[in-house]
Amino acid sequence: MLEPSTAVVTGAGRGIGLEIARQLAVAGHRVLLTDVDGDAAERAAAEVGRGAWSARHDVRDPSVHRDIAAQASAAGRLAVWVNNAGILIAGDSWSHTDVEVASILDINVRGVVAGSHAAVAAMGADGGAILNIASTAAVSPRPNLNWYNASKGWMITATKSMAVELAPEGVRVNAICPVAGETPLLKSFMGEDTP
Repeated sequence: MLEPSTAVVTGAGRGIGLEIARQLAVAGHRVLLTDVDGDAAERAAAEVGRGAWSARHDVRDPSVHRDIAAQASAAGRLAVWVNNAGILIAGDSWSHTDVEVASILDINVRGVVAGSHAAVAAMGADGGAILNIASTAAVSPRPNLNWYNASKGWMITATKSMAVELAPEGVRVNAICPVAGETPLLKSFMGEDTP
């Protein structure tokens, strides 16, 4: 009998993260949905069903990533880690405050680094898969989103480097670049919703 496998999806309280969690559950994984909004993660896990559960998770805190990986591993072999949590703050390149730029980098860059470290350590010799959610903004930058665009461009380069480094360990690393979807970030990404 195959050992049960688990998957972690960060930023899974809504939008793309929730849909990824839903599809991983359908594929047979027990899914741990995490979000900085713990209530949203709990509601999303109930919606996913199939043994999914939730945890409040601020991706800016490296120690919490390790706790999340341990929770997932306690429920079965950690097979999939999805770095989905992200933040978008609109504004031209010169109007962002240092605090806003730090928030973008802390969540979209440092959160991916810490999450990936925790995932690889928990996967161990069994290997697994890491999926990074980048953006079309990384390859076709959107106006007034420079630091978001740059963080997602970093993610594509980091994914390629991680894929080469982790292949011998049996860990596959990929990134996807979603186009605008019906998520809470749509208005910020598009400027405003339109028919």
